[in-house]
Amino acid sequence: MGGSSTGDAAADAVAAAKEQQKAMYSMGDYSYLSQLFAPSAEALVDATGVTARTRVVDVAAGDGNCALAAARRGAVVTATDITRAQVELGRRRSEREGFAVTWLEADAEALPFPDRDFDVVLSAFGFIYAPRPEVVVGEALRVLRPGGAVGFTAWTPEGYVGRLNVLAHEYLSEGDPDAHDPDS
Repeated sequence: MGGSSTGDAAADAVAAAKEQQKAMYSMGDYSYLSQLFAPSAEALVDATGVTARTRVVDVAAGDGNCALAAARRGAVVTATDITRAQVELGRRRSEREGFAVTWLEADAEALPFPDRDFDVVLSAFGFIYAPRPEVVVGEALRVLRPGGAVGFTAWTPEGYVGRLNVLAHEYLSEGDPDAHDPDS
């Protein structure tokens, strides 16, 4: 029998989205943007109660805002990103700033850690780009120890970035009748 099932098409779409993200975040150094978002990472680390010896994982870490904010407090930090280029930028930034952060290339939907491995799971503007947020949250909860904290930031639909995304979607998808249908 020929053709692919709906499940295969969905899996293909997820894989394609991840490959697009890898390509985009491999195109350059986005550290200038991370400087703008550093206060959000600091606030997130504060809100989740990170202290010395807290076991922290920063998921979709980019160049490491949350990871470094946690390391400055004496936490034991692992940072992950789906893009090798961002992992290398983060590793260099950690070394430059004098902090021991373990960096790994990893998919937020399939974290390479045992269950209940971390006290705190963080992501500053990372979870929101996953093609399947429910899978990412499930992974965060899987690697979180009982009583731990998950903290992440997201753009609100009413905010500047949310409105910009809607506008961009409208203009970039002009002529595509399915572009405005989230189920297509």
